[in-house]
Amino acid sequence: MSGRSQHRPSASFWLRVASWIVPWNRRAAWRRQYENSFECLRTLDQRGELASEASACFAWLCRDALLNAVSNRFGQLDLQSWARSPLFFMLAASAALVIVGFATHGFSVTRSLLQVLRNTAGPYPDRVIANSVPIVFAVLVGGLTAAQHASRLRRGWGCLGFLLFKVFSLEAITLALWIEGGAALRASIHSEILRAFAGGLALAILFVAAFDWVIVWIFDDQYHRCPVCLRRMVKPVRIGSWASVFEPVTTEWLCEAGHGSVCMHEIEQGESEWIKVPS
Repeated sequence: MSGRSQHRPSASFWLRVASWIVPWNRRAAWRRQYENSFECLRTLDQRGELASEASACFAWLCRDALLNAVSNRFGQLDLQSWARSPLFFMLAASAALVIVGFATHGFSVTRSLLQVLRNTAGPYPDRVIANSVPIVFAVLVGGLTAAQHASRLRRGWGCLGFLLFKVFSLEAITLALWIEGGAALRASIHSEILRAFAGGLALAILFVAAFDWVIVWIFDDQYHRCPVCLRRMVKPVRIGSWASVFEPVTTEWLCEAGHGSVCMHEIEQGESEWIKVPS
């Protein structure tokens, strides 16, 4: 009996802990339900009917209580729906930037270049110019691309703030990969000619293309987000016909939270119409 009774205090303790996760207006009913289950399990344990399975039964009860309490508090976790939320993107972008920082020892090459810029009054070293020229060119090209898309964006402080976060976070990752990764690649190439072309010219072209592609992806992602909750739209439905002038091809996307829908015009690329659900 003593071997079985040792499971009772720990199970009772974990039930009390799990009950504090449940919202207060449902906590009393939740505790009564699991306390009854605990009493039934304790009675079977006292009769010796559980035998060697007592520990597994009490552990299962605690695990089920914890999962049920979390489900009561936060609801059923839908990973696909969560991946479409703005919070997921913000966490993923921040985690990617932290990982790059750890992998490059705190952006060591970037810090060394900034130190050279602060301490140099005359002509800058070649490695500073080699890193700066592609960045300036990429920013100019990216700015022109952003200007083409900016006029078609839906207005709102939430949309603007999320757009700026995407631009700064993703382009910061792209810049870090260019500076830190480019330095590592050039250090691994021993041939000066190959280092100049593969680690210099070819990598610079790839960086400018990647920088501009990120800008295009950011605005495309923004077009497909609800301007109210900033979640990615779902369930695209294509309507219209390519041969029709009066009913051109459009794709309608829905907000899964029920805020409205957006119609993307396929012929006039980038043109969209937001249809809000009446409240």
